[in-house]
Amino acid sequence: MNERAFKLDFLLALAAVLLSVVTTASLIYQTSVMRDQYQTTIWPYLSVDSAYDQDGIVLSLNNDGFGPALVKSASLTVDGKKAASWDDYIKVLFLDPALRAKIHRGTRMSLTTTSVDGGTIVRPSQQLQLFKFIVPESHAAIIKHQVDMDFCYCSLNGSCWTFHATPGRALSNSPQPTPACATHDQINSPVSVFRMPK
Repeated sequence: MNERAFKLDFLLALAAVLLSVVTTASLIYQTSVMRDQYQTTIWPYLSVDSAYDQDGIVLSLNNDGFGPALVKSASLTVDGKKAASWDDYIKVLFLDPALRAKIHRGTRMSLTTTSVDGGTIVRPSQQLQLFKFIVPESHAAIIKHQVDMDFCYCSLNGSCWTFHATPGRALSNSPQPTPACATHDQINSPVSVFRMPK
């Protein structure tokens, strides 16, 4: 009888261990699913919109994701040269002979810039206008100059991505996961009103 009772106790103990293993595995799986669902609800997805028309250019940074994008780094390159601010791009445009002639004739002009730095937050569905330059019939002069932008941004839980865009030249790359943002570059707006070179 003792031997039979021992076997029964052993089988019950084994069943309890198996049940706890299955329960633990189920909890781990559910936690993983919940973590993935949470990450999806706070996942930012940045893209750059470029609108070129006969009279100028508008560049915008969009967040098409579900959570805020915490920008950690932003850099600008104009015609293959690193630019510290939108000022550098404005200078290139103002020194273009075709555009220069239009501006010297007193053509009406509109210029708006926005800084992007380590404190920039792009909310879900937000469109942040980065650069707007409007001069009648300026498209031919503007399209000659290549602009490249690189961003590194993170979500609320610390997941980070890098993103490269070349507006007007090619499709933007999809954001790529990165362990952390290696640089803390920024794109500045002009500190003072830019003066047209003589």
